[in-house]
Amino acid sequence: MAINQHAEPQFRLRELLPLGYLYLLLLGIASQSIHYAFLGINIMAYSDLLDVLLSPVVLITDHIAFLLTTVLLPLLLWFYLKYIRRYYAQHKPEVLKSGTNTWHPLDQWMLLTALLLFCAFLGFGVGGGLATQQTLSSSDFDPDHRVVFADGNSAEIMKLGINNSFLFYAVEGHPHVIVSPIDDNVHAISRLSRKASEE
Repeated sequence: MAINQHAEPQFRLRELLPLGYLYLLLLGIASQSIHYAFLGINIMAYSDLLDVLLSPVVLITDHIAFLLTTVLLPLLLWFYLKYIRRYYAQHKPEVLKSGTNTWHPLDQWMLLTALLLFCAFLGFGVGGGLATQQTLSSSDFDPDHRVVFADGNSAEIMKLGINNSFLFYAVEGHPHVIVSPIDDNVHAISRLSRKASEE
C-alpha cells in the first residue's frame, strides 16, 4: 500500500471518536463472550449495561500484557509509517508524485490499528479461554484469592472473573466454574500472596 503524502485524510478524528469507541465496545463484548464460552458460560446473561459499556476498558486495564499490546503496537506502527513516508520522499519521490494511490498515512494507520486491535481482542478471548479451560480440566491449579462470604465462611479460590454483580471462580477438586452473586453474599475478596498459595 503506497503512501501519498499529498492526499487528504478520508477520516476525521472527531467523526471517528464515537465510531472508535463503538468498535472497541463490540470487540470487548466479542472477546469476553468467546473467553467465557470456553468455560460454558454465557457472560452476557450475567452482565448489566455498565458491564457491557466498560468491557473494553476492563480488558485493556486488567492485563498488563494486553495493555502494552494495545498501546505500544499502534505507536510503533505510527512511527513505522512515518519512516516509510520519509523513505519514499527521499529515495522514491516518483511514487509519491504518481497519484496512483489516494491513501493518506493517517488513514493507513487507523485501518491497520483497527486490524491490530481486532486480532488482539479476539486472540485474547480465544487464547485465554482455551488456557483457562485446560487448567480447569486438569484440576491442577493454585488458588490465587480468598473470598469471605456474608455468612462468615471463607474459601481459597482461583478467580476467573468478576463484574458488578457476579464473581466467577473455581476451587480445587471442582473442574467447573462457580458463579456467585456478590450482593448480600460476598463480603470480601483478597489476593493471596504467592507464598501462601504455594503452601
